Amino acid sequence: MDGKEVKGKGLPAWLDGQTVAIVGTVLTVAVGISAMILVSTAGIRAEMATQIGGLRTEMSDMRKGLTARLDALDDRLRKLEQTVLVIKHNVNGLEKRVADVEAHVRESLETAHVTQRPDG
Repeated sequence: MDGKEVKGKGLPAWLDGQTVAIVGTVLTVAVGISAMILVSTAGIRAEMATQIGGLRTEMSDMRKGLTARLDALDDRLRKLEQTVLVIKHNVNGLEKRVADVEAHVRESLETAHVTQRPDG
């Protein structure tokens, strides 16, 4: 034997009490840090879930508001289209009436300017 093994147990020499204590401390710290990370992550996830739920509610309210505003705008546009059609119909009728009046005035003016020669 070269003196690196503990007699009777068959363990390597480096695996003494101090090494076991160090490895145990490192594992304990690792488990503690893992638990802290797990608890922190769970807290963050719960907070994020609350925030996401709030955002969903806010987005739903915004969507309802926008839908109502778009419906109101659609109604206003429909009424405007109807008004434009009425105006267009009236303008078409007015154009025909003006054309008739202009034709009548032209006839009157043309017949009124006929020159007659005096007798004599």
